[in-house]
Amino acid sequence: MWVVNFLMTLAVVLLCLKPTEAKKTKSFLGSPMKVDFDGRSFKINGERQLFIAGSFHYPRAPRSEWPSIFQQAKDHGINLIQTYVFWDIHEPENDQWNFPSDPNSSEDLVAFVQEAAKHDLYVHLRIAGYVCAEWNFGGLPVWLRDLNVTLRTFNDVWLRELSQFMEKTLSVVQQANLLANQGGPIIMLQIENEYGNMEDNYGWGGKEYVRWLSNYAQSLTVSQGIPWIMCQQGEGVGTAPAPAIVNACNGFYCDDWITKHAAAFPNQPHMWTENWPGWFQNWGEPIPHRPAVDVAYAVAKWFAKGGSYMNYYMVFGGTTFGRSVGGPLIVTSYDYDVAINEFAQPNEPKFSLLGRLHALLFAYEDLLLEQTPTHTVVSAHCEAYRYASANDAITFYINSGENVNAPCSFPLNDDSTGGQVLDVPAWSVSIATVFTPVSDFALNPVVHSVAEPIPSYVPPALSSVIATQPLEQLSLTGDSTDYLWYSSLVPAASLFENGESMGVTVTFQAGTSAGSMFYVYWNGALVASTFGEAGGNPINPAASAARRAASASSSFPPTTVSLSFTVSPSSPAAAEGQHHLDILSVSMGLKNYGPFLETIQVGIVSPNVTVTAVQTEAPSRTSSKTFVPTSYLHTVGLQRDAAGSARVCDSGDAATNGLCWFTTTFATPAVVATASSPVSMVLDLGATMGKGMVSVNGHMLGRYWNIASAATASQRDCAGVGCSAESYMDFVGAYNGDRCRSDCGAPSQTYYKLPWDWLNHEGSGENTLEIFEEIGGNVHKLRLFTVSMA
Repeated sequence: MWVVNFLMTLAVVLLCLKPTEAKKTKSFLGSPMKVDFDGRSFKINGERQLFIAGSFHYPRAPRSEWPSIFQQAKDHGINLIQTYVFWDIHEPENDQWNFPSDPNSSEDLVAFVQEAAKHDLYVHLRIAGYVCAEWNFGGLPVWLRDLNVTLRTFNDVWLRELSQFMEKTLSVVQQANLLANQGGPIIMLQIENEYGNMEDNYGWGGKEYVRWLSNYAQSLTVSQGIPWIMCQQGEGVGTAPAPAIVNACNGFYCDDWITKHAAAFPNQPHMWTENWPGWFQNWGEPIPHRPAVDVAYAVAKWFAKGGSYMNYYMVFGGTTFGRSVGGPLIVTSYDYDVAINEFAQPNEPKFSLLGRLHALLFAYEDLLLEQTPTHTVVSAHCEAYRYASANDAITFYINSGENVNAPCSFPLNDDSTGGQVLDVPAWSVSIATVFTPVSDFALNPVVHSVAEPIPSYVPPALSSVIATQPLEQLSLTGDSTDYLWYSSLVPAASLFENGESMGVTVTFQAGTSAGSMFYVYWNGALVASTFGEAGGNPINPAASAARRAASASSSFPPTTVSLSFTVSPSSPAAAEGQHHLDILSVSMGLKNYGPFLETIQVGIVSPNVTVTAVQTEAPSRTSSKTFVPTSYLHTVGLQRDAAGSARVCDSGDAATNGLCWFTTTFATPAVVATASSPVSMVLDLGATMGKGMVSVNGHMLGRYWNIASAATASQRDCAGVGCSAESYMDFVGAYNGDRCRSDCGAPSQTYYKLPWDWLNHEGSGENTLEIFEEIGGNVHKLRLFTVSMA
């Protein structure tokens, strides 16, 4: 008996009875394929296939980086790429389709799938409709709100719009010969996404919707011979789909789900559509990390118990450029702590550690998919799964206990081992690294700065609406911008005019589903601000958790916002007997998860704004006056080039004021980028800037926010036991997104990816960097790096 202790984790020891080199995956690309399944695995043209897949979203990486990322994924042992199709990208306006064929566009779905095929990778296309994905509004086009129907349930309008999107997408990929039945790489399709988690909120309509989805998917003749998938749908999570629709699991661990799935769907393979090897990050939170050793532990248990398809969500996370970040309050980076980091570099030890596991699994692919394992239980946390044939065997010894002092002892009952006992420890972890910049690069001095005008000083002729009450933000912006101004006049006579200081409180109801932030300006001066609630409130997590619990199964209730400030004799005075009240509402991405997304409200949602002034007349006596404006000027977006602002934006090296635009330039570095050795740049905003947006050569890089991260109560220590570099080997117990955070006290995100594709590579090679700063920062201390992605 030949024994190999494959110690990719101390909790996973693989005993191999025959040395076998990693086997290359089978591929049928180029010839029409029939894809079907039974209770053990998917089959292509009758041959069983083991799938180790990885999610990679085409708009989250520049087009020029796709080949390198695909190649790294393949080198990592991935044989299938999973991607969502983003409805908001491809139908930005109702019946206006956008499937670009621009060779520079990262929104070109067809080119993305074709590039995957060039690297001999299959594709699982998750058309879905709703994608979640930490993407704005869950990937749904915001214009769906204007149809005045409930989304994601059984009604004619929603079903019509969804089916039109599904059929248009299928038509586009079919015309490009990308479906498996045409010889293309798309071998699986998905409809809807994690609906079982939300279904109960929709009552009868939710159940009928699931039945409709099953029937509709099977009716699409274009996809004959290609399985349809639904994830998180059945086995106690919502209504089960038809047996022809494969149900799948999402989570950090899914091995315990296999038993339930086998009972409910005995003729379906066990499919793990989303194995989360990391987690996303909110502004104000520390950086999440999932130990590589724990990911390997979860993967080995999955395949030991009979899984045949496992997908890492993500294998490459990338960057959510522009205003596509959902959440709300999710950072621009979508690194996700996965095998290939945001800058398209291997994230070690995750990349190599998991890659070795993948090679071993593929080496025993036929054995795993053709044999039924022998299951041996040694004790409560100790069990073994053995797959064996006449010539080969692979055994998985599992210790799912959390006591580091109680290993599982497995007898190796074979004469050739001399009666050895194999001790398998409890959970263990490994260490992760971060990218290292390879060269620093200088920015030129700021060449232009301009203050964003405040609408009450210069009411713009365009993009403004006057109403007798505040209007909800999305009804005016259509989510085309983060910003909406609410401007009113407050007669000085309605408050106190005796020249003494007074306390002023501005009160209104705000929508809580978009992490709205509000800046209050009084006579042109910033006097108060608040950063609203979200899926994880960095300012008041306890209050946020309470509100989430209260609204978990209903629409999103508003919250009361009260902002107080002092008006003193030295404060800016009223002009012509009127105080100018201007409230800037800032959205930080629309909610991407939960029921009834169509009820999302942003900005001010109360019928009025109340202004209350309080003045102390004696040590024990105060007087108050209240005024409610009856006219509100709404200004959509930013009016950068409008005249009339006298505010100063830049004063040498000092910290700048807020609501300012800054423009600077830099030359493209003299670095040669190739397909095999691409280059990217990194903008280090570190502790220099406050909050705002940044763009390069007209491409919006995304939002930034220099908010210090702090672990919440549920996130334990920032570097808890088993999470720090010094204690990785002590990690035990189930991982979740709140464990193993890092960089507490540091900005939530410091480095912002600047794609090489966006730079000017001809002529002088000069590039324009433009920043809109909301609260103030020092633009003179920005830094740029080049990063090699070889």
